[in-house]
Amino acid sequence: MAATDILMPIVTEAGKSLSDPVWRQVGYLVHCKRNIENLRHQVAGLEAKKTDVQCLVEESIRRLEEPKREVQQWLETVSSEEAAAKELVGEGNEAKWWIKGCCLDWKVRYKISKQAVQKTLVIKELLEKGNFDSVSLARPPPVVVPTPTEYVEGFKSVEWAMDRLMKAVSNEVVKIIGVCGMGGIGKTTLMKKLNNQLQGDPDQLFKKVIMVTVSSNPDIQKIQDEIAQRLGLEFKPGSSHFVRSAALSERLKEEEPFLFILDDIWNKLDLSDIGIPIGSDHKGCKIVLTTRMENIFREMGTQVIIRMQELSDEESWVLFKEKVGDVVEIPTLRTVAKQISRECKGLPLAIVIVGSSLRMEKRRLIWDDALSALQNTIPYESGEYASSLISSLRFSYDFLQHEDIKSFFRFCSLFPEDHKIFYHNVFLYGIGEGFLKVGGGLLNCIKRGMALVVKLQDSSLLMEGRQEELVSILDSSVSSLDSSLLFKGPNEGFLKMHDVVRDVTISIAKKDGHGVYVKSGLGLKEWPDCDSMEEYRVISLMHNDIRKLPNEIVCPNLRTLLLQGNKLKLIPDNFFENMPSLQVLDLSENSIETLPSSFSCLTNLRTLCLVNCKFRDMSPLGALKKLEILSLSGCTLTPFPKEISELTRLKMLDLTESTVGMPSGVLSKLEHLEVLLIGSLESTFVFTEIASLHRLDVVSFHFRDDAILFQHVVDPWKNVKFFNIKVGPDFSFKFKGDAQLSLLISNRPLANWVKVLLERSEELVLKGGEGVKSIGQLLDVVNSQCLKRLCFEGSKEMKCFIDFLERVSQRAFPNLSELYIRDITNLKKLCRGPVPSGFFPNLIRLDVGNCHKLSNPYTLLRELHTLETLRISLCNNLEDDNDDDDDDDDDDDDDVDDDDDDEDAYDGDGDSNSDGDGDGDGDGDILPELCHLSLQYLPKLASICGVTRTPSLKNLRKLEIVGCKILKSLLLMSFACGLKQLDRLVVYNCENMEELFEDDGYETEEGLAMFKSVFSNLRELHLYDLPKLSRFFQSKITFDFLSLENLYIGNCDKLKRLPFDAQSVPNLLKIECYSNEWFSHLEWDDESIAALLKSSPSGSPHDMYYYVREGDHACLYLVCHCELRISEELHRNNLGRYKLTGKL
Repeated sequence: MAATDILMPIVTEAGKSLSDPVWRQVGYLVHCKRNIENLRHQVAGLEAKKTDVQCLVEESIRRLEEPKREVQQWLETVSSEEAAAKELVGEGNEAKWWIKGCCLDWKVRYKISKQAVQKTLVIKELLEKGNFDSVSLARPPPVVVPTPTEYVEGFKSVEWAMDRLMKAVSNEVVKIIGVCGMGGIGKTTLMKKLNNQLQGDPDQLFKKVIMVTVSSNPDIQKIQDEIAQRLGLEFKPGSSHFVRSAALSERLKEEEPFLFILDDIWNKLDLSDIGIPIGSDHKGCKIVLTTRMENIFREMGTQVIIRMQELSDEESWVLFKEKVGDVVEIPTLRTVAKQISRECKGLPLAIVIVGSSLRMEKRRLIWDDALSALQNTIPYESGEYASSLISSLRFSYDFLQHEDIKSFFRFCSLFPEDHKIFYHNVFLYGIGEGFLKVGGGLLNCIKRGMALVVKLQDSSLLMEGRQEELVSILDSSVSSLDSSLLFKGPNEGFLKMHDVVRDVTISIAKKDGHGVYVKSGLGLKEWPDCDSMEEYRVISLMHNDIRKLPNEIVCPNLRTLLLQGNKLKLIPDNFFENMPSLQVLDLSENSIETLPSSFSCLTNLRTLCLVNCKFRDMSPLGALKKLEILSLSGCTLTPFPKEISELTRLKMLDLTESTVGMPSGVLSKLEHLEVLLIGSLESTFVFTEIASLHRLDVVSFHFRDDAILFQHVVDPWKNVKFFNIKVGPDFSFKFKGDAQLSLLISNRPLANWVKVLLERSEELVLKGGEGVKSIGQLLDVVNSQCLKRLCFEGSKEMKCFIDFLERVSQRAFPNLSELYIRDITNLKKLCRGPVPSGFFPNLIRLDVGNCHKLSNPYTLLRELHTLETLRISLCNNLEDDNDDDDDDDDDDDDDVDDDDDDEDAYDGDGDSNSDGDGDGDGDGDILPELCHLSLQYLPKLASICGVTRTPSLKNLRKLEIVGCKILKSLLLMSFACGLKQLDRLVVYNCENMEELFEDDGYETEEGLAMFKSVFSNLRELHLYDLPKLSRFFQSKITFDFLSLENLYIGNCDKLKRLPFDAQSVPNLLKIECYSNEWFSHLEWDDESIAALLKSSPSGSPHDMYYYVREGDHACLYLVCHCELRISEELHRNNLGRYKLTGKL
């Protein structure tokens, strides 16, 4: 080639860029390889940044937040630029630099080099823009928060009140409505019914419905906080009462109209003081008040008063029979049962409590005794109905029979009105007081407490406990107890006590001589002024504003003192001197820094709670020689109190979430410890001491240094039943069970204590460390027989999750029900070699996430015959047309032995699949039990069927496809015809999807008939961000969506036709979309359905419209948003079930 032929392209290109310096043009030629390498480096950085952002987006979705639109657009741009850059620098492109393989093509080299530089600048800019402060926004607060209620339908007295209430709230003139009646008559239940009924209100009377319990001693700040939470409003820290009130008022004026339900008012309430605008200040506001005292209504300007009526005898009998059961139909009991029902005087609360106490009781003697007790109880207050209510409560209390359950019940009344009563607190108090003391240690005491909770709930004396969990616990052995219920955790169970029940219980305790003094949650600022406190055995002043204690009080009989949640900074030195009998003390959530010298006088103290305090001096602790329970959770302990080592009878020590610098020599002396809960630790000496505590039943701690994994101990933890131990850095995945290990694992031999706990672990989180190339390497130390849930995350060396050529037994993991594989950057295969028949025989959930080199997982999937849930997300290389993931000719698998063809390496204790590379055609169905399939952010996935390689998923109920960029159709027609059980379908952010169902030669007359009716069980259909979607199917057929209730469509602008008519959607409740204009241009095969739609604006700030079907047919309405908002139902439990609002 002549020199001029070589140089002419360069000169030409340089001539086109006269504005650039000549040296830059020459640099494109000289530095071509460097420019391409720079681009590759930037692409790798962008890919990592994209993965991080996608993980954050996924996490925000799990938190029920909405991803920001700018983040979604950034991810879309990144995907596009990433693909273009990879095409530019991909392998094989260098061949283009040469002419016929022998002479450089300078023009191509120049052009590619220049494009690489330009693309590098684009990617650098994207990297800078990818530094988001946050990736999501909190979802807007709902109009109504549904509340569980036991509202009784069909009773005339109740329906009358409900009817009047609805008419009043619908009347534009009426602004304040009052509902009055004595305690227990059903006012709160009626308010909950009103709240819930407005959730599905077709007329959209209110933009916001807020229900708040006021109680006898209203806490204005707490009420303001509850209202602010419902409005999505955050107050600035330290804001004054007036600033908060003004902020609420301004925010509420934006919400017009709104309804406030203020339940259980005892005195006149200044609404403006709270921040509720009313009257001329805000004409869109309505207030519903409930109280026992009608005179309050006059003081607050109530316009309509509704007086609750008691149930009639007939209604009372119906409710009583429902609570008691069929035993009331026994001839010998029917007469006395009706008498007891009448003695309840039509009060629902009394009927429920008495009926629950007598449920399924068949002995006539017990019924006669109950009637006598109700008729002869001395009332505590005047009034026929008050007397009947107290009589019924007194009877139910006496019916508890055993003193331990009565004591437990009385302790629940020590908490403030309408307060959450956490199991944890009452259990610890009960152990200290002694009424939960049983043989066998703390765990048996806790189990006894749980049994009492269930009995009290069965008697309807306590409400809102986690009864299903407790019943399942009590039906099993001690080893099945859930430590998250025993001890504090994020999902700790709680109880509630009706305020009437609480008041009567306190009265009963006083009358029966139990010596209780209860002034909790009343806003007291000073210690109560009493002539003498010598008679009291229990004092509860919790959750007040007490700042100062008396120098000395004489309480020789006091056994329990509860002072948590006050504003104490100092305790006088002599305060505890005259409390020799004190056994339970709670000073939690105060600002106390030092313990007084008189603390050493509490020699009989059994339970001490000092949660969330900041102590500088705790030296008097050492004198509490009988102390058994010590809770220092959330405390700042600087320095650490060495005196704890003197508490040699201590059975429980809670240091979770505390700042702990624990010295050596403390724990080793606590030989009686049964429960030890600690947060993060560093000293290996402390670990050795923990391991020496041979009476431990429960242990929890986190060591970041993995050195202790190789530190042997003598006779380790042979009695431990519950444990949550983490060794290594922070783990991104957490289980919630009570036999859990989280370990940074490597190929080094593990210490004996690790092996002991691995033998007992039911839940295991493993972070792959050095040398871990397959899970099979760990089978020698993991008791796969016991393991139920396994998560493996973060390995850099693992390329194959299970290598069946490593002699993996068929009997490995026989009880594993959940498997999570996450963040394994180099994982290419789930398995290698022939899969043993029946492997993972009980696996019901498989979750694979953020494994970008993983190809097709089909080989393992075809053997998972019990799998019910399959979720694969953020796997950039997963595609349907790859070879099976166990192909053994992968050139990159240099980490496995060269004996790939040696099938004798398989253990041979079960049949294996033939060779691991078949096409999946077998005798049995593939994934026959699969109910839920979720595929998210798989950019190379071109076909869903290619993942499972099965002709049908006959039991599939939920299908979710999100962020699969190259999918052009959702399902083949033949595959879709097998989804007869599908009830929920979500398709989101698939930018190239053109149709939902693709014809694959199945479009015969018979096939179409079957296809039309295949979705007869579908209840929800979600279609979002599908810009190219133009049709459901190529033929204009009408689907029989006979069960469809909710249809959600957003940003599907090319979709011009919905394939149904009025007859094919008889149960449709709602269509929600994001463009009123889009809906108005829809083409209908059946124009009658459009004619049935009636439009009415909702008053929403987002231009929402309702289209309501007129006539007697099932109602249909359409909600249209002008701007895109990813609705909350899409993100519930990561694309979970949306709660229906009900038919209009």
